[in-house]
Amino acid sequence: MKHINSICFMFSLLICLCILLTSCSDQTPKTTASTPQKDTPSALSPPQTGCLGCHPFTLDRSHNLSCISCHNGDNSTSDKNLAHETATAKPAHPDNMAKVCGSCHAEIVKAAQHSLHFTLKNEVNTVRKAFGSTTDLTSLHEIPDDNFPTTALGLVDDLLRRRCLRCHPYYSGDAYGAVVHGTGCAACHLEYQDGRLSSHKFMAKPNDKQCLSCHYGNYVGADYYGKFEQDFNWDYWTPFTTDGEQERPYGVGQHLLRPDIHQLKGLSCIDCHSGASLKSNGSTHITCISCHLWDQQPKSPRPDNLEVADNTVILTTKLTNKKIIVPQLSHPAHSKYIKTVGCQVCHAQWSFADKGTHLFRQDNNDYELWQALTRQGSSEVEFQLEANLFQGNDQSDAFMADKISGQFKIGLWLKGYELRRWEAIETCQDDNGMMQVCRSPHNLHLTYVNLDGDLVFDSVGISLETPDKIPYVPHTTGKAGAFFVNRIDKINSTTNTPKPENSP
Repeated sequence: MKHINSICFMFSLLICLCILLTSCSDQTPKTTASTPQKDTPSALSPPQTGCLGCHPFTLDRSHNLSCISCHNGDNSTSDKNLAHETATAKPAHPDNMAKVCGSCHAEIVKAAQHSLHFTLKNEVNTVRKAFGSTTDLTSLHEIPDDNFPTTALGLVDDLLRRRCLRCHPYYSGDAYGAVVHGTGCAACHLEYQDGRLSSHKFMAKPNDKQCLSCHYGNYVGADYYGKFEQDFNWDYWTPFTTDGEQERPYGVGQHLLRPDIHQLKGLSCIDCHSGASLKSNGSTHITCISCHLWDQQPKSPRPDNLEVADNTVILTTKLTNKKIIVPQLSHPAHSKYIKTVGCQVCHAQWSFADKGTHLFRQDNNDYELWQALTRQGSSEVEFQLEANLFQGNDQSDAFMADKISGQFKIGLWLKGYELRRWEAIETCQDDNGMMQVCRSPHNLHLTYVNLDGDLVFDSVGISLETPDKIPYVPHTTGKAGAFFVNRIDKINSTTNTPKPENSP
């Protein structure tokens, strides 16, 4: 009995000791210097009043202002409805930027509002003229709003407003991870990640990811990184995976071709396209000879990060401060053809060659013909086709937003191509008679089927006066290579100019 009592006493003592140690452990949790404690409010502490209580963004030094300085609203309450009652969600939007951003950056905002990036007048007028317009618009805002067009020009106006102009400072982009961006000033100067605002620190020097949120999809910019969109048809959705999924940050899969030599050397977009040039009306711009023919072109506009030291031309990259020696033109072909042939005719490694672009406006809910073409680089088109074809959405009516007014309207603009290739680089002459790399971006065919299924327009094409090919500058620069001989031969046959000595 005495032995049993001793065992019971020892067991009770052990239990008490365990309880005591557990109690101490709960009261004094262990911490180490390598594991910093998160700065999160206690469940018992009162919520932080004001904007930062719910939106814990960190501002940059130049914009370390009160939240309501830009967003308005009430910063003295933690009540969501009261705080947002007079708030401005997008102070950098073009409708607000003059008042908000312009209060400190008046001249910059004024210049930006009239720049080609804001008005898009070149693109707008070129497309409208191809379909019969005889007048120029000064801005995308002047595009007539006709929801039920009866003319080819009215149809292309609806196309521009709802399908084409998805990349401009008034619209935040399609719902794809790398495409969503801010509006107005924030389109370039605030960073987004995976479709969401990732930082409230304004970037004085936008990185290339900002540029590519608009300049993607077989447009100049994507080619700088060697990206070429895959065909829309599901037979071309590669790489093939066991789960059928594919990474598509830009909406459509991409072929990875050779990037531009300048990108491989470390230059970013803003090293050639400065803020001043982007906010201009396009009257001046940097060209190849601005850097590569320094001593012979004293009046040519030059990058502000270019300098000469010991007879060596050096470019200092704006994002990384990397110093790059810029080679000067030395091959005999340069002096022979510099006034008759554009640089990219020999130096472009590849170019965009999309031909036979068909745009199809459909007002009814007959989606079956588009089963293999659900991925079109437009999240609106993709989501509606996927929902109606594969998710049992009961064939809902087609609709699409106006990218200028934001209003949803009947009708969905779908797209297809006859050919998407990059192998053969085409050339043509520009207005000055110089041979340039060209493409056929306005080889458009428009079709319109109304709500009753009636064919209103059937593959309406551009006017006969519109040139089939127009010059452009592919950002795929490299050594004169695979196409060099053929292009020089073509130049010789049209100009009767002898081949330069030592040419390949």
